[in-house]
Amino acid sequence: MGLPVFWCVKIHPEDNQLWDFPRILYPVAGDEAKKHQFVYELTAEVFSNQNHFVTRFATSLDTPKRATGVFFYDGMQHGGQAQRESGKLDHLLGGRVLVRDGLFFFPARLIQKGHKFCSIRWWRHNIPASGSSQQPGKIAKVSIEDIKDELWQNRAARRRIRLGKWVRAFIAEEQAEAAWEDPKFLPFSSEIDRALQPNIGILTQLMNNPDSVMDSLCPAKKWQAGMKRTTKAIEHSGGLTVDDCARINNWFYTVIPGASQKQHIWIGALPIAHARTLVLLHRHQSEFIHEVEGASIVELAFNRLVAWTGKTVDGKDKLYERVDVDLEALQLLKKSVFDISEDAGVAGNQQWGLDAGSHLQNWNPWLEYGPESHCTNKREGDDEVECQHGPDFIDDQKQHLLNTFSNQPKARPNQVKKRWINDDNLAKENSKKQKMNV
Repeated sequence: MGLPVFWCVKIHPEDNQLWDFPRILYPVAGDEAKKHQFVYELTAEVFSNQNHFVTRFATSLDTPKRATGVFFYDGMQHGGQAQRESGKLDHLLGGRVLVRDGLFFFPARLIQKGHKFCSIRWWRHNIPASGSSQQPGKIAKVSIEDIKDELWQNRAARRRIRLGKWVRAFIAEEQAEAAWEDPKFLPFSSEIDRALQPNIGILTQLMNNPDSVMDSLCPAKKWQAGMKRTTKAIEHSGGLTVDDCARINNWFYTVIPGASQKQHIWIGALPIAHARTLVLLHRHQSEFIHEVEGASIVELAFNRLVAWTGKTVDGKDKLYERVDVDLEALQLLKKSVFDISEDAGVAGNQQWGLDAGSHLQNWNPWLEYGPESHCTNKREGDDEVECQHGPDFIDDQKQHLLNTFSNQPKARPNQVKKRWINDDNLAKENSKKQKMNV
């Protein structure tokens, strides 16, 4: 039997099975494989779509001992140069983890591993607990003690861990399409507010009575008038990200009077085109001031909005779409975390937190009809035995009801006003009775 020197494994896009690649693979018994150097070592992980790829790979360094280093390559960053990462191979080649934040664990991507602390990037759609300092989508430094992997087939460990709450990967993909039109998709930022707050008046006019706004104040209106055919939609977004556009929509929806009832008038139309222009102007005003040659700075901002549409945020040709590394890593992590197949064993029978307590906001991720719902080899376990709560389980919902009930004011008996009984009062009472009997 012949085996390849290099073994490349490609997962089919429609393959829903769980694939967990170990760092070292022995085709035969471990001791025998080591004796004959019959060992496969994972040297690279590649995430790709039809146009673009990123990879983390291991290679020998130009040092006397020829030590192995790990590099991360993304052609859209660092001028296309691979960047070396520090940490152990076992942790760098993988990188999908769960990280403790208070009482709960949230998904993240491991970026750099140190001796005591690690750099991670939180999943951008995490929903932290009230009072948490976690910033979804941002890089954070955390203790190595607070990091766990997917705890594959480890029932006891899973039962001790309470999950936080987050938007699952398959839902995030669906929501991305709605970011352009759903004004509640992302809350606006302080930067967006600073850019648009001074312009509430003109933006309100553009929604209610666009003819009252001079073309010189709104280049998008002038552009619209110059079109050979009447067009309501103005889809220019050059220089802005999808999140920028979603936050602008949310600001308009929240701040402009009456906008929440008139979404059909302004979403993707003239008012939003001008709002996007104003955000670009706010960000790059100093740059536009130096470029003024017979055009106002607001016209230059709108020209960029038009010219850079379909390009990267810095105006370069977008020859390929960027791979969402965080999303890819989360998808792989969740296949293990929520897997309910026979391969997952008892640990796959919704064991997370059963000895610790409810998940954040009493979240039940298995009710969201995720990819695991399509499992063809679902394990049939004994729920009455396997899914029992441990003695230290904290039921947040039950505790909330108890606290609510205990904080309610207790009913007090009606106070009866006491009367002194003396000879005068007794005479009056007898007189009333006598009159009633007559």
